[in-house]
Amino acid sequence: MNNLQAIEPLLGALRTISMGTWQMAQNKLQRLTGFQENYYQILRQISPLLSEKANTKHANPSKGNDPDNSVALLIGTERGLCGKFNENLATKALEWMESQSTPIQQVWALGARMSHALTVLGMMPVWSAPLDSDLLNAYRQAYLITQEWITQFETAQLDRLTVLYQKKRSDGQLQFTAVTLLPFDLTEQDAAMASTDLHWPPPIIETDPRGIYDHIKSHFIASTFYRALLESAIAEHSSRFLLMEEAKRNSDDIITSLNRALNIERKRKITSEMQELAVGAGLIDNK
Repeated sequence: MNNLQAIEPLLGALRTISMGTWQMAQNKLQRLTGFQENYYQILRQISPLLSEKANTKHANPSKGNDPDNSVALLIGTERGLCGKFNENLATKALEWMESQSTPIQQVWALGARMSHALTVLGMMPVWSAPLDSDLLNAYRQAYLITQEWITQFETAQLDRLTVLYQKKRSDGQLQFTAVTLLPFDLTEQDAAMASTDLHWPPPIIETDPRGIYDHIKSHFIASTFYRALLESAIAEHSSRFLLMEEAKRNSDDIITSLNRALNIERKRKITSEMQELAVGAGLIDNK
């Protein structure tokens, strides 16, 4: 009873923290959606002005017979107490990689728990990094990271980068999601944002459209990665919140049951003592 009563406030605190982080990520995601729509509109209006696709291929695409250097980046968690969140993602990612026509050459991981889950399955991450609060709270961090990846892609150090993570569906279930960051193809974004209305008339371009396109494209890639981080954080903290909610509810039920058992035992002892007193006083025959 004492142990449960000591743990119960901790469960409530963890539940509150998870709910707060969940709501923070949800608010950031809503604001990010507007920025991404604007980036997409700029890219869509400038794309027809380009003589060829912008940076959809390597700067030096000739690689001979070298195999494609495809990378799968898994976004997991840095902390536990979220069930089998990382284990399930690692298992689904392994199934996804086995189904690909092009073999995945490298596996990257964000989050210490994710790195551990991959290691247990025999997939040692080639690159891993902690999933700290700075990465979730600051878009600039996501932008700087994706800039490094774009540079690696343009110098043919990697051929494809796909982000694998889990996001929360409207029914509360988690959905495995795969998003290709590189190579960037504007036509692949059209299906997801086809319903987006134009917010302004066609712009008048008085400078090099390629420079504008490349700059906005880098921000669109960064915002896509940042969206994946936020959606993964929402899935993680909603899972942790539900687990803490269930744990607190179970704790309350056990405490109630123990209190009931203690009251019954207390009444039994009082009744027994009263019977002994009554027998000692000769009020009750002890035969």
